[in-house]
Amino acid sequence: MDKQAASDNATFDGFRKLRCEVEIVHAEALDWLREARDARATAIISNLFLHHLVEERLRELFQRITDKCCFFAACEPRRTRFSLLGCRLLWAIGCNRVTRHDAAISVRAGFAKGELHRLWMPNPDWTFEEGPAGWFTWFVCAYRRPQPTL
Repeated sequence: MDKQAASDNATFDGFRKLRCEVEIVHAEALDWLREARDARATAIISNLFLHHLVEERLRELFQRITDKCCFFAACEPRRTRFSLLGCRLLWAIGCNRVTRHDAAISVRAGFAKGELHRLWMPNPDWTFEEGPAGWFTWFVCAYRRPQPTL
């Protein structure tokens, strides 16, 4: 889901090799989740999106995600002093002033231990995990537990 086309064919090909059907929806995420009542997905994947939302919207997003899919993953900025230091060094790999500025804002809006878990509505049918992934990334993974067969 994105307001504009940002994924390339190589991304789609990678998912197809995994035998996944990919659909990109151009819409506001919460609007789509509210309005597409019958839509279902196996997985919803988010990259550098959650840190743009206030807590109330994150709670709503998470609740609606649990109604739409059985697997959710997200990568977000990891909010640490080390990550902020990394933003100051982005000039060394050629990033311009705007990118360095935006990176620092994103890190400050990013996440640390327990913050997203606190916003994920308690649901006994779901497992929620979060934690660091590398030096600068905060990773979230949530999945619906398999229902016992009778």
